[in-house]
Amino acid sequence: MINFKTILTVSFILMVSIPALSLSEGKKIQVLLNRIGKSQYVFIRNGKEYSSIQAREHLEYKLSRAGSRIKTAMDFIEHVASRSYLTGISYYIKYPDGEKIKTGDWLKNQLDQIEKQIE
Repeated sequence: MINFKTILTVSFILMVSIPALSLSEGKKIQVLLNRIGKSQYVFIRNGKEYSSIQAREHLEYKLSRAGSRIKTAMDFIEHVASRSYLTGISYYIKYPDGEKIKTGDWLKNQLDQIEKQIE
């Protein structure tokens, strides 16, 4: 008969041998979209400014059109969220102080943070 101590020992071994919680690539993309929508930054697309909510909606639309071509969060960043499909012009984020950064660079930084949190 297995005793309580054996069950605890086996449970502990299983817990430490299983990697930290991991997010699927789809979940990572959703986290990135959530961060965009909640950021309150101004997003610049083809020279026009949009709210963070509008940016999120636009990227969700583009993602829905991309279908199965987007397999990873990095695919999403590089092929959906970094530049205009039609013009090839990079998207930008404008901080409250007026500084601009390419949206792709900002999202890569966000993805690094997400992945470090789940390691």
